[in-house]
Amino acid sequence: MVNGYCQVYYITGVVITSFFQNLKDLWLLYTIGAVTTIIILILGLILIDDSKK
Repeated sequence: MVNGYCQVYYITGVVITSFFQNLKDLWLLYTIGAVTTIIILILGLILIDDSKK
């Protein structure tokens, strides 16, 4: 089961890398990553807060 999860993460990494392979502006990649991380964090905190009520 763990091996299956590792394969999924590996394939996801390959796909994401192929999308950004031709991207020359690294600041754009870092900005997209930071914004996505913050949005996911906020959504996770909202979901955890709702489940405790």
